[in-house]
Amino acid sequence: MLSGVASGVYSLGSAMARRSIDLAYAVDPSNPVIAGRFALSEVSNPIQGDRPTNFREVAARALEQDPTAVDAAVAIGLASQLNNQPAQTDEAFAYALRMSRRETRAHIWAIEQAAMRGDIRGALEHYDLALRTEENATDVLFPTLASAASEPLVRKELIRLFRSNPPWGQNFINVAAMSASNPKDIALLVEQLRRAGTKIAYPADQLLATNLYNRGFRQDAWDYYTSRINRKPGTIRPFSQTQAYSTSFDWKLDEPTGILPTIIRSGDDYVLDVSKVPSSSGAVASQALRLAPGRYRLAGSFEAPQGSDRSAYRWEIACTDGQPFAMVDLAEGQGTQAYRTAFTVPADCPQQTLTLTARQSSGFQAQNTSFASPTITRVGAGSN
Repeated sequence: MLSGVASGVYSLGSAMARRSIDLAYAVDPSNPVIAGRFALSEVSNPIQGDRPTNFREVAARALEQDPTAVDAAVAIGLASQLNNQPAQTDEAFAYALRMSRRETRAHIWAIEQAAMRGDIRGALEHYDLALRTEENATDVLFPTLASAASEPLVRKELIRLFRSNPPWGQNFINVAAMSASNPKDIALLVEQLRRAGTKIAYPADQLLATNLYNRGFRQDAWDYYTSRINRKPGTIRPFSQTQAYSTSFDWKLDEPTGILPTIIRSGDDYVLDVSKVPSSSGAVASQALRLAPGRYRLAGSFEAPQGSDRSAYRWEIACTDGQPFAMVDLAEGQGTQAYRTAFTVPADCPQQTLTLTARQSSGFQAQNTSFASPTITRVGAGSN
């Protein structure tokens, strides 16, 4: 549950070891603080070649000289752990915690001890202290904490802990939302935190909806998106101001060679402005959809410079297999042109993608075409 971080002690110790400690120890080996740090750097790294192997003795001697040399105690704890000596490990780490509440590796040991006792609150208290005192600890502790959020009792204690507004809290939410392998549990945690009064800041919702989508929980992703990110009714999101973090249910802009799409403001709305070289082709913009089986109508308008080849663009709707089942070529004409087409979503196609594609066209100069937001509406079986 909350355990599983012991393997991180070794790598974390390596990351925290100071590069200059070898030289410092060579200059002043009698300094117990330097000796403790040297022993810690040695036990935290593989021993190769003529590297000394008496680091445990160095640590013990440093601790005799200075009982507050916490690094020396941690070095003994790590060495004992690597040698499968649990009693000595527990004694060394417990001593390190008594000497300093800021010793991250000792807190990781304490997390393991509390987890083995079933003391969830105690384990989380040590998570909190470790994350407050060492920035590098997030790499080790966040994944384990996110995985533990699958347990209802852990979520309950996390909610209690978040009432104190820990400084690492929002960062944890973002990291868990983005990368946790159990995004449905993280979604439940986020909702419970909200109900308890914790503010969930941008871009946690966007990251969580994307994680749900990418891990195959498409309906859950859509439900989360429509409840937390885009509450406007409708089957498709209109063009809007581009954000740094977006989901698959927002517009995704591609930039094939020779094509530059940009969403810009036009009056009270936004439009998709596409600059295209005639010889270029490829996907320009796309958005994931969740349309129930049935009959729909795709409609919209676009405007291109006079004399341009408007047939160079096409709207396509495809299932997850990538094969389009509906499409509309944008016809040539003068001025602003409207289009619409009716299509049927098959029963075995719960997930769709709407894509604007560009095709090679005639001419020599790049031209801009402006697209208003398309709409998709449900229609009767006999509508056109």
